[in-house]
Formats: sequence, C-alpha cells, structure tokens
Amino acid sequence: MYFSWTWLFWPWFLAISLALYGLYCLRKHFRGEANIFEQLVVVTSTFTWLTLVPPAHFNGYLEGRPFVFFFVYHYFFFFNVSVRKRLYGDYYPRSHDPKWDVSPSNSHRLGFCVGVMAGSI
Repeated sequence: MYFSWTWLFWPWFLAISLALYGLYCLRKHFRGEANIFEQLVVVTSTFTWLTLVPPAHFNGYLEGRPFVFFFVYHYFFFFNVSVRKRLYGDYYPRSHDPKWDVSPSNSHRLGFCVGVMAGSI
C-alpha cells in the first residue's frame, strides 16, 4: 500500500505557508506598499486561521459549516469594494458621499449583532 507523509501533514504546510505569506503582505500593507492581491491575501489568511484551522485541528476534519463562514466573511468584508468597483470602475476610496449614509435604528443594529452571534454558534 502506498503511503505519503504529505497526506498526513499537507493542511498544516498549506495553512502555515498562507500565514507566513499573509504576515509578509501585512508588513507590506503597514508600509503602504501592498497591492490589491496582497491585501486580499491578508484577509484570506486571517479568515483561514479564524474559521478553518481551529475546527480542522480539533476535529481532525472539516465539515461544510466552516467553509460557509469563510466565504460569508469574505463577502461581508469585500462588499463595499465590489460596490466601489461597479460604481466607479476602480478600487480607490472616494471622498464622503452623503447619499450612502445609513442610520439604522438601534433595534436593527441589535438584531444584526444577535444574528451574527447566533449564526456563529
């Protein structure tokens, strides 16, 4: 029977490699030198270590739920970027535009927070 050590350890190599590259890109971001891809790597690395690595480590495998959270968090944090790309054709921030001001009621804010916490359980 053929056995390879890579089947036993590959998720850790991948996760640690992504973390190291994410830290390198974060360093570039703090110096103001990171491009769009490197900023995406920082966020992807962070979400990987928050949503995928802990359940994979403690359970020994991944179910579908952590993957769903991984993609939902990406969508949540990149929604404003996708809107900016559709409206203006680029990713650069614009000056304040009052038509985008949103002031939800306190009950809507509380409902959102409760929904996020309930969805994460």
